[in-house]
Amino acid sequence: MQRSWLATTQVLFALVIIGGCNKSEESQTEQAREQAVEELNNAIPGLGDRVNTIAKQSKWIESNGIDTAEYQQIQEQWVTRTNFVGTDPAAAFWDIAKDSTPAQLNKDFPPLTDQEWFSASIHLDGIGSSFTRDFSNKNRYGGEPEYHLRIQVRIRTIPDKPIKSFTGDLTVRDQESNTLHQEPVEYKPDVSFVDMAFVYIRIDYDDTNPLHRSLRFDKTLEALFVLSTVTFADGSIQEY
Repeated sequence: MQRSWLATTQVLFALVIIGGCNKSEESQTEQAREQAVEELNNAIPGLGDRVNTIAKQSKWIESNGIDTAEYQQIQEQWVTRTNFVGTDPAAAFWDIAKDSTPAQLNKDFPPLTDQEWFSASIHLDGIGSSFTRDFSNKNRYGGEPEYHLRIQVRIRTIPDKPIKSFTGDLTVRDQESNTLHQEPVEYKPDVSFVDMAFVYIRIDYDDTNPLHRSLRFDKTLEALFVLSTVTFADGSIQEY
């Protein structure tokens, strides 16, 4: 009689978590595990592989003496430290974690400090772009034309921590790390905020200036932000 996919899932979990007591049992367990994975994949494509991974993660968590919340915290640290870009951070993190330990992962990917949380990001394309460029002629209806370039850059701040204002230095570079523009930043909105801020660079554009042309057209720009001071909503001030 063929097992239901739910029963097979339970069997697969048990095979992974419990394992075998000796080499002979381990071999038999591995064969049974592979059979259970195949049965689940046949029932629902990809289900066996997913359940197998979850079971292995559960065993790793238990054998390393941590809980699921701690595992998730380390994963979040890894995502933030590596600036992960992809559709499945959990799978990408597991590929690293399965051959490591919580202690080593915490050493390699420690939590960000307050200063490290502050970072500028540029995403030129797509919905929710964090970098926009507006080019305009302010004297289009008479007089000599004056061209202006306005650049908006998103700056990530400390998550879930209300901030009143901050200061620092913003640098925009090209792909070869050549500095195209640098200026001090003082961000002080009317009310406190969390998570992110948008700052603007305003330049009187000169088309004969190669740096200005790069700022206007280059699609590989990157932004760097170095925090100097931050004033939190509770009035406390931190200098760096």
